[in-house]
Amino acid sequence: MDACTALCGSSLVFFTLMLAATTDGAVAKRLPRAEAQKMAAQTMRGAAGLILLGEHPALLRDKVSTTGGCTIGELLVFEE
Repeated sequence: MDACTALCGSSLVFFTLMLAATTDGAVAKRLPRAEAQKMAAQTMRGAAGLILLGEHPALLRDKVSTTGGCTIGELLVFEE
């Protein structure tokens, strides 16, 4: 399997796993599943669009991870 096949084919699994996890988190907070999934997918689309426009992923992450905010807390848990 070449690198392009691995990247383009296998990455889909990880993106859908992240989509499912964020959707489930929103459902746990009482957001309807269909609405939560659509919002999560649109957020992924927005992030991809910014990266395709030249935004560096690490800088994008830093922009939304404010000191003491929920995003940085979630990142720390995710990185465990």
